[in-house]
Amino acid sequence: MPESVPVLIIRELERIQNGFELSKQNAKDIETQLKAAFSAGYAKHGEKVGMLPTYVTKLPDGREQGEAWAIDLGGTNLYIDSEYSNDSYADTPFRRVCKVVLKGNHQATLEARKFPVSEELKQEHSDNGFRFIGYIVDCLDKFMTDLKHPRSTVLPLGFTFSFPVTMEKIDSGKLIKWTKGYDVKGTVDQDVAKLLNTALTDRNLPIRCNALLNDTVGALVSHTYHTGSCSVGAIFGTGTNAALVGKISKIAKLQKPNETGSIVVNTEWGGFDESSVITLTSFDRQVDEHSGNKGFQLFEKVISGKYLGEITRYILLDLIKKDMLFSGYVSSKLDKRHGFDTRFMSDIEMDTSGKMDKIRKIVTDELGLNMAEGKQVEHSDLEIVRWACQCVGIRAALLSGIAVAAALKFIEPPSPASVGIDGTVFLHYPNFKNRLRESLEALELDKDKVKIGIAEDGSGIGAGICAFLEARGAPQNDGGRDNVH
Repeated sequence: MPESVPVLIIRELERIQNGFELSKQNAKDIETQLKAAFSAGYAKHGEKVGMLPTYVTKLPDGREQGEAWAIDLGGTNLYIDSEYSNDSYADTPFRRVCKVVLKGNHQATLEARKFPVSEELKQEHSDNGFRFIGYIVDCLDKFMTDLKHPRSTVLPLGFTFSFPVTMEKIDSGKLIKWTKGYDVKGTVDQDVAKLLNTALTDRNLPIRCNALLNDTVGALVSHTYHTGSCSVGAIFGTGTNAALVGKISKIAKLQKPNETGSIVVNTEWGGFDESSVITLTSFDRQVDEHSGNKGFQLFEKVISGKYLGEITRYILLDLIKKDMLFSGYVSSKLDKRHGFDTRFMSDIEMDTSGKMDKIRKIVTDELGLNMAEGKQVEHSDLEIVRWACQCVGIRAALLSGIAVAAALKFIEPPSPASVGIDGTVFLHYPNFKNRLRESLEALELDKDKVKIGIAEDGSGIGAGICAFLEARGAPQNDGGRDNVH
């Protein structure tokens, strides 16, 4: 709690903070309901927590060597990746921008090229997606040319396609709908992998798309390759989701009760919205009200980077309205929806200095809170801003830990279980990993039972590995172990 704040304001801050705190019983209740949601998703189709089979039934053991290609089609850039063995990948900075090769000994390398996707292409309405898919192939063709990559051998390709699809097998998925500003006419209900393969064949490129996946599956696969084992792959970034390794026989909707072996499942846990255990503050409700999908994806709205800054902004506005912050002054920037970016929270929490110069710079320069009429931003104002970020950030990390705990207890992997995590919030938000770990330990999953690591670029490396394994076709693990573990 801020130290230089008047007692009356402290009482209001305590009232607000109480709404963001989680008791051990709260954590257990959320964990229980999440596991129930996972079970419901296993039982039938159409549940909010979908538990979607990905048809990925092969995982690497880290000894694989070879080449593959990968395409990551995300929100703003199209990333073309190719797996190549050159220098060690381990120390190379990355974020869904890649080109890959498997070197064995748990080592992979990455090269990448970004290609912009124009608004015109994102809204292509004229030719049933042929121009859009053709552009993807053009990008891949140009990348191969720039690399002087030989075209004598057909290589596999993994396609990280971050849009809702109905999977029928690992190399087949029908588009349900476009999101993230895309609306390519004539492609809904079409098999996107088939469309891509048709275009590759028409262009005579020696590449076949044989794996369609999302970034959580890629995270799980990549972490398995780099560490030898992974039970859960999770993303905590702009959004949140996870994939886990489940027993096929337990997924009732697959109707294969006698099937041995395992399969990677896309949980879609962001859809969890059990209001009986997710206690929303008034600030959360304001975010939900203006979200465009009111009442849905509540879990995602309280832990993902897309919303954390907005929750914090509503806290600050509430205190300004009560004349408890910035002398009651609000700038046009702060008054605007999404005017307080989640990245500000990260920078603010990193400033633990007494002077809080970095926080002051954000408040004055980024938020436009240059006080008029002889007033100034007080030291207590800066303390309150940091406190607000901590309220929202700590809760997000604790809830993320609860989700990981629920997934692990649902599948009951051998101990110690391995979890691979990616995403900007996990990677860059101060103390996020430590706070997530606190949550796991509160739910009796300590460091001896759960190993947490960074999943190295699932969208590129993970996709390439999936394609490589499908092309090779053989089980990847030593005898006596399940192919997926």
